[in-house]
Amino acid sequence: MLRLIIVALTVTSIIAAPRCEGKPADIFFLLDTSSSIIPTDFVKQKQFVSELVQVLDISETKTRVAVSSFSSEYYKKIDFGQINDKQTLKDAIGEIKHQGGNTETGNAIWHMVEQGFATARPGVAHIAFVLTDGQSRDMDKTLNEAEKARKRGIYMFAIGIGLAEGDMDELNGIGSSPKEEFVYRVPSFSVLHTLKRTLAAKACKIEAEKPQGDQTAHACGHNKPVDMIFTFDSPAIGSVKSQLLFTFIANISDKLMTGENNIKTGVMSDYCNDNDVSFEENEKLPHPNKYLEEPKLHSFNNIVKELRHTSFLTENGGRDWSRHVAVLFIDEETENLDAIMEEAKYAKLNDIELFIVNIGNSNKNVLDNIASSPPKKHVWNVNSYQELNTLEAKFAETFC
Repeated sequence: MLRLIIVALTVTSIIAAPRCEGKPADIFFLLDTSSSIIPTDFVKQKQFVSELVQVLDISETKTRVAVSSFSSEYYKKIDFGQINDKQTLKDAIGEIKHQGGNTETGNAIWHMVEQGFATARPGVAHIAFVLTDGQSRDMDKTLNEAEKARKRGIYMFAIGIGLAEGDMDELNGIGSSPKEEFVYRVPSFSVLHTLKRTLAAKACKIEAEKPQGDQTAHACGHNKPVDMIFTFDSPAIGSVKSQLLFTFIANISDKLMTGENNIKTGVMSDYCNDNDVSFEENEKLPHPNKYLEEPKLHSFNNIVKELRHTSFLTENGGRDWSRHVAVLFIDEETENLDAIMEEAKYAKLNDIELFIVNIGNSNKNVLDNIASSPPKKHVWNVNSYQELNTLEAKFAETFC
């Protein structure tokens, strides 16, 4: 049975031969940990990744590395920007455990693209290295997800380990073109290391794809569609602050390139409140005064819980293939931050990326734990509700 290991990368500077001359890149390794790979071979696979990392120019501004493994499930291990030095990366890769299970490669590629690359930097080369010792459990899904990845601008390297020439159909379907540049075959895990410098040099040649045509016309959500829910506790903050937030959200929704193939926005401001707006309803956000009826009081953590359970469902206009984002507005009067942090933990486990707009002076350590990682890119601060409009450029920079 064909087994696939996926290694996703976005290239910056790779110090193999030749050097990449400072080009920035984000590199994602997706490792096959299914039962067809014995533990000793899994160790060799990790060693190969560690050695390849050592010939990359690792730093926060150059090459960044993320790592996950997969079998029947997808196991997130290292996020982009979490570790930016070679020795710490090597140690962290060495600690990844062999899991066993089926080879759900298509599911793993989907997670790699939608979650792993969700925090990748725009404007750098995105590359996926796929290593395999066998066939995935659902070849059609694997090839379909690989095609979607390529269309998103990810360059896919496919590496077969111990495969006969007749078993290369799936590899060829995963790898980018030309196949002689992106598809490789080695006889065993023991000789994987011989590809290290070749792959580094090949990846080093890849340039980030440039947007075509009018960049401002379709940039928002162009490479990765976004479903974005704006979330706040309307009963707690009152009608005046709620109106300021709704006005800001309406302005942002107008300026982002919203639409079925780009960004879709919605609002959840009260638990089970009929005034909220789903993706399906929100072609244009109505006037904010519509929302200022007196709602029943519910705690913010319940609003976040309801968001997790319902907001991104397809029946509410959500898209399975999109990047799921929630923007939480929190001020110093927001209560039960610990309870919100607990609900946020489950939201992140459900692949919802959490951004926080901190209005005033809330507890920074708690907010960092509520937000997705890294916090410095997911927690935005303003001094007052009147300064919200200063964040318009931040939204455009992050999502366009």
